[in-house]
Amino acid sequence: MATQKIDPEDYCKMKAEFIGKLERLEAKLSVFSDTTTYIDKLLDQGVANLFRLDQIYEKGNMQQKKAVIGSMYPEKLTLSA
Repeated sequence: MATQKIDPEDYCKMKAEFIGKLERLEAKLSVFSDTTTYIDKLLDQGVANLFRLDQIYEKGNMQQKKAVIGSMYPEKLTLSA
C-alpha cells in the first residue's frame, strides 16, 4: 500500500481475510502445544527404557522377557508352552 500498488480498499479486505485465517490457525496451534508436551514426555520415557532394555530383560520375569523380544521381532515371534 505504501508504494500505491494496492488500493486501500483491497488492503483492508486482504487484512480482514488474513486476520481471520491467522486466528483460526492460532486456535489450532494451541491444541498442538499441549499434545507436544505429552509426546515429549513419552519420548523421554521411551528412550530411557531403551537404554535400560538389557536390565529389563535380565531382571524381568518370563512375561517381561516375552514383551521385550516381541517388541523387537513381533512378526517372527512364536511361543509354545
